[in-house]
This record gives sequence, structure tokens and C-alpha cells, in this order.
Amino acid sequence: MGGALYQYTGAGSVVTPLDVTGRGIIEGIYFGANATTTSSSIQLIIDGVTIYSDSSLNNIITQGYSPIGGAYVNYADAMSTTTGAIVPFNTGFSVSISCNINAWFSYKYYLT
Repeated sequence: MGGALYQYTGAGSVVTPLDVTGRGIIEGIYFGANATTTSSSIQLIIDGVTIYSDSSLNNIITQGYSPIGGAYVNYADAMSTTTGAIVPFNTGFSVSISCNINAWFSYKYYLT
């Protein structure tokens, strides 16, 4: 099982904090920030196919990206809630992120 909170410090660069090989289940992915942002992006690739790619959210302090599972995190008002999901992968998956400031990326998955 993998699950963690990763601090993004890429200063606008695209980084891939999660690159998993094998078979398993993804339960949740969330990317947000605890300060006002002006640009951000996230890309999720499962079994070699881009499943989710978004760069539409400018300010992710009050909303973030949650391509798998449900997450609402509002750092400005100190509110959060999450819901798990079950998304299988057969050969692997990766997540790439970027943001103009330091941000937070969290995930949970199991290898089977």
C-alpha cells in the first residue's frame, strides 16, 4: 500500500511525485495549496492512457484537483472532507503536477 502527503516545491516546474509500476487499486488523489495560487496543473496516466489532465484552476487555496475520489479542501476556511474510490490499474500509473507556489499532493493506492 502507498499513501502519503507530498510537499510540492517545484516553483512552477512539472514534477512526477508518483510513478507506480504493477497492478492495483487507486483510492484517492488530491492536489491543493494553502496559499493563493495563480497557476497549477495535474495529469493522471493509468496503464499508458491519459485519464485526467487539467490546468483550469488558477487559485487552488479554496478548491483543488481531485481526479480520483472526492475531496474538498478549503485551506482559507480550514475545512476538508474526502471520499475514497476504487480505480483499478493493470500495468501502472503516474501523476504529474505543477503550481506557481509550494503546494500539497496526497494519494492512496494498493498493489495487488
